Amino acid sequence: FFKRNKYLVHRYLYHSHIVSLLFKVIGYRVIWSIHSSIFDTVDFKTKLVGWLSYFVPSKISYVSDFAKNQHIQIGFTKKKSIVVYNGLDVNKFNNKNQCTLAIDKDYINIVMIARYHPVKDYSRFSSIASIALQLNSSCYFYLIGKGNNKSNKELLNLLEKNQILDNVKLMGEVDDIDTILPCFDLLVSTSRAESFGLTILEAILSGVNVSTISLPIMDELLDNYSSNEGGLSDAEIAKIWIQKSENNLDGAIVKHISDNYSSINMIKSYNSLYKGYLT
Repeated sequence: FFKRNKYLVHRYLYHSHIVSLLFKVIGYRVIWSIHSSIFDTVDFKTKLVGWLSYFVPSKISYVSDFAKNQHIQIGFTKKKSIVVYNGLDVNKFNNKNQCTLAIDKDYINIVMIARYHPVKDYSRFSSIASIALQLNSSCYFYLIGKGNNKSNKELLNLLEKNQILDNVKLMGEVDDIDTILPCFDLLVSTSRAESFGLTILEAILSGVNVSTISLPIMDELLDNYSSNEGGLSDAEIAKIWIQKSENNLDGAIVKHISDNYSSINMIKSYNSLYKGYLT
């Protein structure tokens, strides 16, 4: 961005936050945007970025209060911290979209969208899915995201160990998620940490019920609607998966997301932020 000989640089990854120190030194104004959550031991790079947060950026925008508070607790400056929620294309993700995936509607079709990573807890997903399949043999599961393919031997062994391999379709990364989401009866997440939970909100906008294990961010974003099944056993959650897959989604929560987390709202918030540093 450029105006009246003033420059603004917007950075949104930890390593680019460090690089932005160079821009600060030569006179650029810098804004950081943080889209991550903390779920494990804080490494040196993150600690370094926390120290730099007091000197480099003019503002730090987080995608949620949860992410902001996590980072403040590990040493990021509170004074410069604000929240700009992620925005969704409400017109793209809506429950009027037609399913474009060849799918057998005689099954209970359950999807999880997440990269293959320890924080996503695929081990627990496999355990719950195994129990759900025992409760109802019509359950079928779809895994979407980086690493969810047949070349991932670790994942294949996990699914085979839990005896669900024959009832799982590995779809890898997809481009047309907006026309795939309406195909499913339920979206689940066994993730142990999320800064925003974008795919969960996209599913709701698509008219698909959702179930999460214990994500504080969902309590923040969904207001009075609860998707969390925290504190329950795998067997109890498996029963909830089947139950939720048969229930219609409350229209009030769809409206809540459309009203509060649209891409238009996000752009307006960023425009206000930028204008404050370019005038």
